[in-house]
Amino acid sequence: MSAIVHVFWAACATIVVLFIFFAALGAVDPGDAVALTAVVLALAALWLAHEWRGLFDDERRSRPS
Repeated sequence: MSAIVHVFWAACATIVVLFIFFAALGAVDPGDAVALTAVVLALAALWLAHEWRGLFDDERRSRPS
């Protein structure tokens, strides 16, 4: 199950980064693809929240009790 979770978060990150890449190249216009932009923004928010939580958990584990 852990592998599936890691694949999911890697896929989210890949989709977000590819969208930014293609938007920078001009292949995707975020103004024209509003639904796609909204989905990618939601994935980006989920991914960033997941990573932020991971950093918070790592910091909490590294503190001496």
